[in-house]
Amino acid sequence: MFSKRIREAFEKFARYTTLHGINRIVSSKHVIGKLLWTCIVLTCIAVCFMQIYKLGVQYGSKQVNTKVSIRYQKVYFPAVSFCNLNPVSYSKMKQKADDGDYLAKHLVRIHRKIRTKIDKQFEKASTSKGNRGKRDVTGATTNSHAPLNVTIQTSNYKVLYGGTVTLKCEVTGSSVPFVVQWLKQEGQRTININSKNTSKYNHNYDNGSEISTASLTIFNTDHKDTGVYICTTRNINGNDTIQNVLLSLEVTGSLKMLINVNQSDYVPYVASDAGIRLVIHEHGSQPFLENSGISVATGFRTDISLIQFENFLSNIGGTLGLWIGMSLISIGELVELGFFLLRSMARQKKVIETQTTVNGEKAAEPSKGSKNLFVYLGMNPIDEGNGDK
Repeated sequence: MFSKRIREAFEKFARYTTLHGINRIVSSKHVIGKLLWTCIVLTCIAVCFMQIYKLGVQYGSKQVNTKVSIRYQKVYFPAVSFCNLNPVSYSKMKQKADDGDYLAKHLVRIHRKIRTKIDKQFEKASTSKGNRGKRDVTGATTNSHAPLNVTIQTSNYKVLYGGTVTLKCEVTGSSVPFVVQWLKQEGQRTININSKNTSKYNHNYDNGSEISTASLTIFNTDHKDTGVYICTTRNINGNDTIQNVLLSLEVTGSLKMLINVNQSDYVPYVASDAGIRLVIHEHGSQPFLENSGISVATGFRTDISLIQFENFLSNIGGTLGLWIGMSLISIGELVELGFFLLRSMARQKKVIETQTTVNGEKAAEPSKGSKNLFVYLGMNPIDEGNGDK
């Protein structure tokens, strides 16, 4: 009996659901009932359209670019933009100060050279001819030894990231002991490669031989080590320099992007945080790093993975979600279903309470497997054999 009531409730729900709720409005006899069902129908329709709008916005904001072809094509890779959250750093300030000191020292050296040349011109004008000849003889005796000559066999060196490379330059033309110094070009200035850092560099050259090979070995190479290196030699006879030694990293198949945040360069009270912020976007579009993106904190290793699905399901995913959203029962329909269930249960309880006493007896079984039930409502059985008394 209870299952029959539940089935009837579901049938009524299917007949008078939100999409067919107009029948409820028409069949209602009272004005309040009509207004109530009108509000329910309009609310459910509004909720349905709101769901469709939200799914449409979600589908439009998350487009997937795919290329399906039987031939090999280049894999689409998005653009990556990043910015430093620390606008001021100690190293940049120090570099500007060092550049200013270098420029000032350079101007002082030029001024001293000019003063020295002027003083020599006055000395030459005031000295005698014999003294000038004496200086020429001394100069000829000093220049009797051949000057140094530096040559290189290989000018371009390539090394894998984290590997070891040895830069070489040959020194010829003198048996007098000499000194080799390796420099690295950094913009408009050069820095000295310090051999005391044995974990990073190693100098090796034969001092005093007629043909010597001066080498510089670099361990654990990274992007900072790439650039132009200068090999300089000098002794009492003069000096020579070669500047065509180029070191570059060999590119492998994998894509790597290494960003040095320089946590030690963080200047407090200028920026709120130290680190970087990056955003992944399409090529040609302007990145908005303030409103979107990922903040990469210092002191941690952050791995960002990109996954690209190239099948037709990636294109119909939004359509499938829209179809599922339209097929779901709205909130109003669920309320209506609960109302029908409660009404059916209340009606069944009322019928049971007002029903007269029901007595049931089992009759004799005339045949195997069949049963007859006789129901008597509020009366006694009639005895045909006795008649009226």
